[in-house]
Amino acid sequence: MSKAQQVGEGPTEELRTIEPKGGNMSGLEMKYFVLKPRGTDAYAYASRKAMRAYAEAIHRENSELAKDLMEWADRETKAAQVESVESK
Repeated sequence: MSKAQQVGEGPTEELRTIEPKGGNMSGLEMKYFVLKPRGTDAYAYASRKAMRAYAEAIHRENSELAKDLMEWADRETKAAQVESVESK
């Protein structure tokens, strides 16, 4: 299995290395993992926290993406608060 096809195990769901066409990395290596911001469990809470941290880190480079991520995290936080209150 090539490096680009390796899949990780565990709560991060799936990890892959993405290579440009032709396999020439030229110093570029990207990895991704899936966040689950919806819900009231620890994974949802950590996902929202990660979204906010990422948004803060990229704000100077891409303020529109940062704003969208913050708004998304805020919406999911409010929904989780409502869900938590309703489940009591």
